[in-house]
Amino acid sequence: MRPPYQNTYSLVWGWVLAIALALTWLVWGVKTLWPLLFASVGLWALITAKGPQARASLLPDGVAAAAGWLAFAAIYWGAVRLGLYWVHGNSFNLEPLLPFVLFAPLVLGVYRARISHHYFWLGAALAAVVACCYGAYQHYHLGIGRAYGHMNPITFGNTSVVLSLTCLIGATSPLFIKKRFGVFLLFASVCAAYASLLSGSKGGWFGLVTVYGLGVNRYWKEIGQQSPVIVATAILALVCSIGYAMPTHVLARLSSGAMGAYIWFTQGVVTDGSVSFRLELWRMAWHAFLESPLIGVSSAEIFSRMKVLTETGVLNMPALLQNPTIDSQFFGDLAEGGVIGLSSTAVMLLCPIIAFARFTRSDNPAVQQLALVAIWICVLFAEFGLSASVWGQSTYRQFYVAWLLLLLGLIAVEHARATHATRES
Repeated sequence: MRPPYQNTYSLVWGWVLAIALALTWLVWGVKTLWPLLFASVGLWALITAKGPQARASLLPDGVAAAAGWLAFAAIYWGAVRLGLYWVHGNSFNLEPLLPFVLFAPLVLGVYRARISHHYFWLGAALAAVVACCYGAYQHYHLGIGRAYGHMNPITFGNTSVVLSLTCLIGATSPLFIKKRFGVFLLFASVCAAYASLLSGSKGGWFGLVTVYGLGVNRYWKEIGQQSPVIVATAILALVCSIGYAMPTHVLARLSSGAMGAYIWFTQGVVTDGSVSFRLELWRMAWHAFLESPLIGVSSAEIFSRMKVLTETGVLNMPALLQNPTIDSQFFGDLAEGGVIGLSSTAVMLLCPIIAFARFTRSDNPAVQQLALVAIWICVLFAEFGLSASVWGQSTYRQFYVAWLLLLLGLIAVEHARATHATRES
């Protein structure tokens, strides 16, 4: 008889997860449906648990503590957001809070289904390949300049960076590094990176450099000292291949962005719709922050001040008046929420790192690698927040919440597996 975490029930749910992840970048709505599906399973587990003691033991102790950190981050962020709505007199918008509420039981759902972590790695790899194929189809066959999947170029490109990170951590982990599946994960990581490049999202380029810096370091630690020439040759071949296959619009956007930044810093003139335009937006956000450093100013006040600053020549881009966002999570927090608003984003990024850090010291290599993925997702979202409003877009919010809860659920399954094995021995 199979152990409870490897029965037919768990195998079916494992394939459901893998297929759902693979379709996330291809089919609209899947990014919302699969978290809701597993959250429903978790909610049913919570409802059918008999008595408070049974509910309290739905998750292992270590995992429950980590879930507490995630819950604290969600509650703090939501409370600050609602508080700032009230203080500034903005209309209340509860939609940004929905993923935190509706996806919360997802951890219990994954744990109840006893899904093996192997299906997560498989789903991420398939999603990476699908994203690359879809992006290449849009760019090369349909003639679309910036591939966007079913999202938009920026969210498609940045979330593809997260896929690349996930696959690369799996490929360089002790679980798969010397196995054929590890080679497939490495191939998938490159596919996701290329999908991101096809999107032309400048916000993802720094993330890709970070991801592959991590990958090179991990490969060198695992096999580089035994075969330094082979590893160095493979890295050089990868760099040359990516450079050769680099979409032409990436180099053009890199050049225009660098030139736009240089002209803005030296002459204060906005010359492009990306880098220098954002710099001018951030300068406006800084003016708003200085007016009210503690709680910022309301959205309506920000853009009324933008009009005044533009008319008086402090800002020199009339098109700013038509842009409803600051295009930076951190500058947007400072402008609309001051130090308090910025603290909510800090909590959202730091609490998950604290929650998962304890698992990186686990004796279970699967737990270590899953926790590492979660921590690096937080790092990447911090990088994305430099040039995008990550909590202001539903794709980012849903992706961030769902993947962190999924990873915690998979870690809980590994804890259950280890406990079951200990009892059998």
